[in-house]
Amino acid sequence: MEFWLTCGMIPVEQLVPIAQAADRLGYDGICLPDHLVFPETIQSAYPYAEDGSAWWQPDTPWPDPITSMAAMATATTRLKFSTNVFVLPVRGLWETAKAMSTLACLAPGRINLGVGAGWMREEFELTGSQFDRRGARMEEMIEILRRVWRGGMVEHHGEFYDFAPVQMSPVPPAPIPIWIGGDSPYAYRRAARIGDGWIGIGYTEDQVWTALDALNSARIDAIAKDPSLRDKPFEKLVAVYARPTAELLRSLTSQGVTGYLTAPWFASKRDMSSIDAKIASMEFYADKVMNVLKDETS
Repeated sequence: MEFWLTCGMIPVEQLVPIAQAADRLGYDGICLPDHLVFPETIQSAYPYAEDGSAWWQPDTPWPDPITSMAAMATATTRLKFSTNVFVLPVRGLWETAKAMSTLACLAPGRINLGVGAGWMREEFELTGSQFDRRGARMEEMIEILRRVWRGGMVEHHGEFYDFAPVQMSPVPPAPIPIWIGGDSPYAYRRAARIGDGWIGIGYTEDQVWTALDALNSARIDAIAKDPSLRDKPFEKLVAVYARPTAELLRSLTSQGVTGYLTAPWFASKRDMSSIDAKIASMEFYADKVMNVLKDETS
């Protein structure tokens, strides 16, 4: 089981020190969320709150994840990074392709792209992107990304994108894993069909089993239609609102979970606003929780 930090809503100046500490302490990776802006009035329902309301303030920091990963990757040696999740259909296809490819060249084997279809219609409207059928457009974007990342001339004639042969350089030294995020039947099926993995966030201990059952069922259906998927690596990263125990990690591992997402500073009842306090919480978690659990479950 890998231990990944979730670094949402972190002041941008703290990201590199957190990454350097995580690299030193033995954490496996860092995930970064994504949103461009937050309108003063949001009619769209936030899917991870019971009342549908986004709970953070408009001035809460949401640093650009690709830029942030680049800074953190060049300041570390072994830590892996992923977006969690990048709202792909609200972004430009070619800008995303070039930025991620360049980043994968700067940090070979350490970069993943976690993507989601998004939930905020207002963000799509602001950028002139189509909110309806965003999931289908995201799937077409993923197909194109993988093709241009292999190098050589690529042409495409689809529902949303149509272009004559083009070539992008540089290309990643190895394929960039694309993980699908989301907590819906659509997200589970999409991850099972075309994803290199799945990212799930914000579950209670009871809820996570329901989500994993649905994902595993979607995987069975996808493999039945395409047997080649059986031998394809498939990562599962989850965040669970529960005290991590050896029993919990063994149970998650038995369901195919490969990564446990955590934010040690959120579990503390002390003021965690400073970088020193966050690093202290990371050190405590690594010593008293992460390393102990890795020994107990090895």
